[in-house]
Amino acid sequence: MKVLYILFVTLVFTACNSQNKKKVEDVPKLKQPNIVWIVTEDISPTLSFYGDNTAKTPNLDNLSKESMVYNNAFAVVGVCAPTRSSIITGMYPTSIGTMHMRTGKDVQSWGKRDYKKETDRVDLNGGNIIEYSAVIPDYVKFYTEYLRAAGYYCTNNQKTDYQFASPVTAWDENNNKAHWRHAPKDKPFFAVFNIGTTHESMLWRNEDKPLTVNPKDVKVPPYLPDNEATRKSVARNYSNI
Repeated sequence: MKVLYILFVTLVFTACNSQNKKKVEDVPKLKQPNIVWIVTEDISPTLSFYGDNTAKTPNLDNLSKESMVYNNAFAVVGVCAPTRSSIITGMYPTSIGTMHMRTGKDVQSWGKRDYKKETDRVDLNGGNIIEYSAVIPDYVKFYTEYLRAAGYYCTNNQKTDYQFASPVTAWDENNNKAHWRHAPKDKPFFAVFNIGTTHESMLWRNEDKPLTVNPKDVKVPPYLPDNEATRKSVARNYSNI
């Protein structure tokens, strides 16, 4: 009787296990979405869907109608490279030592400069400042490292500028030719494209180009002097956008 009971329990367990295995196998695998991340710099919310239609951005306006628009977002630092270190790691710059603008000049790709050489210096207002790279804690990872572990092919075209050299584990491609089209057919992709047209430096680099906005018509923020030079810079920014 005891042997029959054990045999019955074994058969029931085996049958249940087979059913569970079949159910798991029958569940279709969720397809991981492909992601394209387009980055622009220094534009603030000066776009139509944020209430400022001075710059003409019909493509972005159309995209916003099909999108989730974040209207309550903040940067944790008021300057670019420390903020970028926060975006890529999800950490406060003050907690990982990347809050001081600026460290070295590894703006574009993987670490190419020798930060240990004291000959790497930058002249700032007549001073002589040694360049360095912040050293982040070993447990802090790029979000792309988690994406790659989940099977994603990650590309960055091309800017890094994280206050520290980009680790080689962060990207499958990290250069000005990086593209989602290079991803293997069996892999989902995450592709970043950085557009520098609106970068602050373009206020002076593009100063000789035609304006698409009349300086007389722009609204000058109250914290800036309302004069011809300011209005031209504001108009240049809208034109770049």
